[in-house]
Amino acid sequence: MGKGTTKKSKKKRQASKAKKTKVLEVGETKNDAAVVLKNPSQRHKLEYKALRTKLDQMKKDRLKIRKTDLSQRADRKALTRDIKQEEEEFKARVKAEMDEYEQAVATQQAAQPAPMGETL
Repeated sequence: MGKGTTKKSKKKRQASKAKKTKVLEVGETKNDAAVVLKNPSQRHKLEYKALRTKLDQMKKDRLKIRKTDLSQRADRKALTRDIKQEEEEFKARVKAEMDEYEQAVATQQAAQPAPMGETL
């Protein structure tokens, strides 16, 4: 460690990490200023971060369930199915929205006349 630096305690490091990883929910505002999203890709990034935190929590919950206990096996499998289903739904929705967005951009660009002297 360099001169003038101190070693952070474990609790302080965890608290600092928790602050950094706080996810801005879609539709939420930060510092009373609305988050302006220009295309779905930007919104998807925020939604993906929120999804990752939710899925990570679900995976931690799944680890608490014992594999060997027959009475809990169905619960563990159900949780695994839910995790996979959420991921697949998100990917399908993102793909559909991006295809729709790209199609809208293409039609908008096709509707605009080309500048004089330039051809497509």
